[in-house]
Amino acid sequence: QLKKSQNYRDILAYGDFVSYETGDLIVYGRKLNGHEVLVACNMTGEDKIFYQSCLDTVLSSMTILLHGGHDLPRIDQEGLYLAPYEAVVLSNGH
Repeated sequence: QLKKSQNYRDILAYGDFVSYETGDLIVYGRKLNGHEVLVACNMTGEDKIFYQSCLDTVLSSMTILLHGGHDLPRIDQEGLYLAPYEAVVLSNGH
């Protein structure tokens, strides 16, 4: 669905791929011309945090585009909190 969007087509097709070391989480992004889309997936049965210190982009300034949970994931200055088996797609909105 995002790939069909005019706003996200180029970054998803041509953006530089970035993978983040996170232990139990799968987190990767695409960057193009100051625009970033981030995908984070918790593949465990426990709550997990993707720490802000792993990123150049401020997580709290990103917009949640899609999420696969009952409630929106919490984001604060420490990081992104994901429930068990939750996934989220965020963008810095440039």
